[in-house]
Amino acid sequence: MQSTRPGAVRRLVLAAGAILALLFSGLMAPAAATAATDSEPTAGHGRTLKVVLVSGAPVFGDPESIDPGNTLLFEETAYAHGRKAGDALTRIQFLEGGSFLLDCTVRLKNKGNLVFAGGEEVSNIEAKLTFAVTGGTGHFSGTGGHVDITPTTHRGEEAALLTFHLKH
Repeated sequence: MQSTRPGAVRRLVLAAGAILALLFSGLMAPAAATAATDSEPTAGHGRTLKVVLVSGAPVFGDPESIDPGNTLLFEETAYAHGRKAGDALTRIQFLEGGSFLLDCTVRLKNKGNLVFAGGEEVSNIEAKLTFAVTGGTGHFSGTGGHVDITPTTHRGEEAALLTFHLKH
C-alpha cells in the first residue's frame, strides 16, 4: 500500500477533491465570508460564482491511501452567505504515478447543478488547483469555464473555496 503524508489525502478531499494548504488559509478567509451564489459579471461576458464546501469523512474509500485504483466518494455541504446553499457529490480516483482524476457535481438549491472534472498530481495538493467546468443544469445549462479551488475555513472548519469562472 502506498501512503502519503498524514492528512495529505484529507486535504485533497476537503477541496472537493482538491487541497487544503496552510499557506492560503489566512488569504482565503475573507473570501469565505463574502462567498455568494449570485453571479458577478466579469470581462468577456462571463460571470464569477463563489461557493464554500465543507467536507467530512468519505462515504466510501480509504482516505489514507493513494494506491492506484483507490476511489473516494464524498457528500459535501455547500455554503453561500454563511448559509447552506446545497451540496456537492465528489469522486476521486487515484492512478499510477501519483495522479488522480476528480469529478464533482455542485447542486445549488433553486439554481441548478455545476459539473467540473479533470486530472491532477497528488504532489500539487498544496497549491491552488484548477479544473474544467464541463456543464450544468437549470440556471447553468449550457455553461462552461473553469473552477479554482483554494483552502479556507467555514465556522472554524477546514473548507474549500470554489471560484467558478463561467461563460455561456
